[in-house]
Amino acid sequence: MNVTIDDTSLALLCQRAENEAAGAPCGFMDQMTSVYGQPGKLLFLQCQGPQPRLQLVSLPAGLRLYALDSGVKHSVAGNAYSSTRAAAFMGRRILQRRLGTLISPWKCLAELEEGLVQSDQVLAHLPCEMSGKNFIEMYGTHDDPASLVHATATYSVRAATLHPVLENARVLRARQLLLWLQDSSTASPADREDALIALGSLMRQSHLSYSACNMGSAETDMLVDLVAQHGPAGDLYGAKITGGGSGGTVAVLAADSNTAREALRKVVSSYEASTSRTCVVFC
Repeated sequence: MNVTIDDTSLALLCQRAENEAAGAPCGFMDQMTSVYGQPGKLLFLQCQGPQPRLQLVSLPAGLRLYALDSGVKHSVAGNAYSSTRAAAFMGRRILQRRLGTLISPWKCLAELEEGLVQSDQVLAHLPCEMSGKNFIEMYGTHDDPASLVHATATYSVRAATLHPVLENARVLRARQLLLWLQDSSTASPADREDALIALGSLMRQSHLSYSACNMGSAETDMLVDLVAQHGPAGDLYGAKITGGGSGGTVAVLAADSNTAREALRKVVSSYEASTSRTCVVFC
């Protein structure tokens, strides 16, 4: 039998296999990147809607992305990832129930406005922590089949709910900066440096937001902090955890320069001396 499967359907089937067969409540970022990713480009991926929106954004000339493997095993089937995903859907259900008329129509958290979700009117309804038992008693369940609410667990509802909203805003700003850097041949060196520093700041905000969701680790935090210590003076502009967090790999935005390579060498040396772990660098 001949079966034709388009690229997006293939990625979504792979996600379904992870959700249902492997028990990993992941999204489809990795799968879509595997299908559509290209060397030297970043994949802008908008997940909401019946079909994901895709755009490849070239890494501006003179920049490189490095990946620092912390040596700490990461798993999207682990408790931290599952718990954070469930907490986000718990927050979504709470907002739908409490503020439906204010925030309707919307289907996913990323559609909410950054300012609205940080307003007192919304935050007042999002508990910093909530037990699964209390949520089930008050709201029943949420509508994500890939993650369960356990009565005996405690969930960081506010941080997990805010993260996709604020992360969406950060991604949109980062894309704008990257596109400007591509087209700014007449921009001054100072303006370009400011744009790179702004990109690095967005990366750090993203990393801290993940940590607030209990998705961080001491080792990846250390790598991000070591990169920040060298900073733009060392041609290292920013760093953040990648993927599902809780270990794994840190992405670093850097200049394509000997200064940056030497700074990264020092980052790795300091990290390995402090943790007795091997840090593998990919670029």
